[in-house]
Amino acid sequence: HEVEDSEKEGVKYEFLAAPKRIVAENGKVTGLECVRMELGEPDSSGRRSPVAVKGSEFVIPADIIIQAIGQDCDLSVLNGVEGLKISKWQTIEADSDTMQTAISDIFTGGDVFNGPLTIVDSCGNARRAADSIDQYLSGQKPSLTASEKMDKIMKKLGVYDKNENCEKAGKQDRVPMPTITIEARKTSFDEVETGYDLNHALEEASRCMRCYQVGMVALEKKA
Repeated sequence: HEVEDSEKEGVKYEFLAAPKRIVAENGKVTGLECVRMELGEPDSSGRRSPVAVKGSEFVIPADIIIQAIGQDCDLSVLNGVEGLKISKWQTIEADSDTMQTAISDIFTGGDVFNGPLTIVDSCGNARRAADSIDQYLSGQKPSLTASEKMDKIMKKLGVYDKNENCEKAGKQDRVPMPTITIEARKTSFDEVETGYDLNHALEEASRCMRCYQVGMVALEKKA
């Protein structure tokens, strides 16, 4: 819904367009010249790279341009480190459970392990790596905690199938999240979503369709 909200605030998205040059007058930015793109023929891997459409240049008026491009991790600092395994995607190979690399006292995480994902994924890697480093420095073999092992088992067993079509419980729709006005969003840095009040929070919580409580029972084996 972030895309829909941003469009309401006046954000315009240009797809299959590439920046060509910055337009300036009297030393000041006045726009960004772009060119329309189209998908070319598939390469050997099946990927269709975008190619410029001749004569499709257009200018977006602007007085501020913020550069935001994808970047790769610089692994040159690792040159000469023997034993460290680098994947064909130029990421560091490691145990996804412990973040431990092929060199026992080196741990990794984030984009240099996953490739470009989200901050949340990187934070999750960091948490796992920190636990593993603590175990390693304590003389233990890095491993998942009992709770993490159980989570992994439950996922493997397929206790919850994300493709399962669940009927809405009582056809109760989600409670809309209250937000500040569009005008207020454009002129401030205030939090957009104001949060539920007590009654709305209870109403939203009542929509829960399933909660799994796993019970573990230890039985004594009889001779």
